[in-house]
Amino acid sequence: MENIAGGNVLVRNLAKVRFSASDTHQHYAPHDAILNGEKCWCPKENQKNKNQWLQIDMGRVLTVQGFEMQGHPSHGGHWCKKIRVTTSIDEKKWDEEGAFPGNQGPNDIKNNKLKKEKFARYIRF
Repeated sequence: MENIAGGNVLVRNLAKVRFSASDTHQHYAPHDAILNGEKCWCPKENQKNKNQWLQIDMGRVLTVQGFEMQGHPSHGGHWCKKIRVTTSIDEKKWDEEGAFPGNQGPNDIKNNKLKKEKFARYIRF
């Protein structure tokens, strides 16, 4: 197991197939969920369905300490005010990491720390 600093470097370099979602709004693919990206991921139903998710497969089990998130200025701005996070080693058993405060606007980057480090391969937002 590996501890990686600079999670955005890791995420930015993952293959597109490592990103998945419960559903996706046309033209807003899961692999577009990158900090300071030209595009963003957007669920098909926006805020209407609270059970939508974005998942990242990091390719191997890593030590996860937290995550960063950012809104996007497209179409007047989009961002999450609150986000739930779960982690998994095998994509079968998921551990609830809790609900975290989100962004206050489309451009700020919110850094959230988990209550304690987790070994995980998959992270779901």
